[in-house]
Amino acid sequence: MQEVYLYGMILVTNSFLLQEEYPQPDTYGEIKQKYRLSGGETGTCATVLAHLGVQVKMDGNHMGKNTYPIIEDFYKNKSVDITSLYYDTEYEGLEDYVLIDKHTRTPFGSFQHYYSEPVKRWNKAKREDIVVAKVVGLDPFFVMKL
Repeated sequence: MQEVYLYGMILVTNSFLLQEEYPQPDTYGEIKQKYRLSGGETGTCATVLAHLGVQVKMDGNHMGKNTYPIIEDFYKNKSVDITSLYYDTEYEGLEDYVLIDKHTRTPFGSFQHYYSEPVKRWNKAKREDIVVAKVVGLDPFFVMKL
């Protein structure tokens, strides 16, 4: 049984750590390191809680062919149950891109497009998952979209 049920955004975050400060317009910036990890408010929360030894089950947006394999691999040896996630093989999946320099963190994504598409790519929170959890975390913005 999970201790915590989380519902919200789970995606792949592509982070780029810059060598120096964010470059001025029309100049060049060097990428020092690249990371491709689980992200989103719910994905990040689940990762932190699992690191602290908490049993988590999460649900939310649909996974796509470019994201599910990464999410599945990322959580395979962690105390995070992803069995409620829906995997749509015809959908690419949600990703964001984050540029990080010595002083700032700037995310880029396509979330306005995601919410405006006619096809709604997220599950409803499952009552059976909620009632067995000791603690429930629901992303209020995302839940309002249901």
